[in-house]
Amino acid sequence: PKEEEAPKEEEAPKEEPKAEEPPKEEEEVKVEEAPKKKKKGKKKKKKKAASSGDCQSEEMWNEISKKNGSEINWYILKLKGKVGNGEDLECIEKGSGGVKEMVTFFTDKPKGIYFGLLRVTTSDIMSVRAKFVYMKFLGTNVKTMTKAKLTGSLGKIEDKFPCKHLSVDINEKDCADDLKPEKLAKELLRVGGAHKPDKMSFGPDQEVDVTNMG
Repeated sequence: PKEEEAPKEEEAPKEEPKAEEPPKEEEEVKVEEAPKKKKKGKKKKKKKAASSGDCQSEEMWNEISKKNGSEINWYILKLKGKVGNGEDLECIEKGSGGVKEMVTFFTDKPKGIYFGLLRVTTSDIMSVRAKFVYMKFLGTNVKTMTKAKLTGSLGKIEDKFPCKHLSVDINEKDCADDLKPEKLAKELLRVGGAHKPDKMSFGPDQEVDVTNMG
C-alpha cells in the first residue's frame, strides 16, 4: 500500500501593497512653535489666547497668526480698566509696518502701560516661518505703586499671547535701541531651535541677513 502524503501547509495570504500617499504640500508660512517648558501629566492643546470674556486679545492673535499670512504684523493692547481691576485687554493700535512703527508709537508714552506682539518672518531656500516677539512696555513715569499692582496680573496677561519666541521689557527711552532688527535677530537666534534661517524680516525694508550671525 502507498504511504499517504502529508497535507501541505497552506501559504499565508499575501498582503496587497498599499498605495503610497502623495507628499503633502507645505504651508506658505509655518507658525513655528515657541520652546516649551516640560510639564508632566498635561496633554497638548491647540494654542488659543486665554480670554475669559476678553474677545479682543483672542481676535488679534487669530489675525496675526494666520498660516497663509496676515494683513498686520504687529499689534498693541492695553488694560481696559484701571491697573489691579482685572486683566481684560483692548487693542489700541495695529499695523503692517513692522517694528519701526512700534517704536514710533512707544517713543512718546512715558506714562503708558502696553503689551505688544510683533510677527517676524524667517526664511531660507526650504521654508518660510513665523516667529513672535512679545513686548511689555512700562513708561518711565509709571508710579511704583502702579507697577506693584500690575505684578499680580502679569501672568494672566501674558497668557493672552499664546506664542512667544522672545520676550522683551521696554520703555520709551530705550525702545529704539532695544528693538533694533539686528539686536532682535541675535536674540531670536540665541533662543531659537535647530532650524537656523538665512533671513529675518521685521517689517517692510527691515530685513536682516543672519547667515553669518552666531
